[in-house]
Amino acid sequence: MTTIDGPITAEQGSQPTLGGMRVGIMEAATIGGVSKAKLLLRPESGERIVVITAGEPITIEGVGSLSLDEVIPEVEGGSKVRVTLSLTTPEA
Repeated sequence: MTTIDGPITAEQGSQPTLGGMRVGIMEAATIGGVSKAKLLLRPESGERIVVITAGEPITIEGVGSLSLDEVIPEVEGGSKVRVTLSLTTPEA
């Protein structure tokens, strides 16, 4: 059995919390149809910077599997680039 935290949508430059872990949204873009985001992960085991591609979840030891669901482009005169993330954690 698994638990899903999210999805959450957050702007570039923000630091939302997902599954008790702070996630800094550093950069995000869709180029050539491929969406990627550069994130600063802050689990209890220490911080690390990762680049994640939409559709390719990454495993964070002791936390779960983090997925980039979508990159939403910047709106001119409006919001910054936004990303949608979800975290799947194993049941204890």
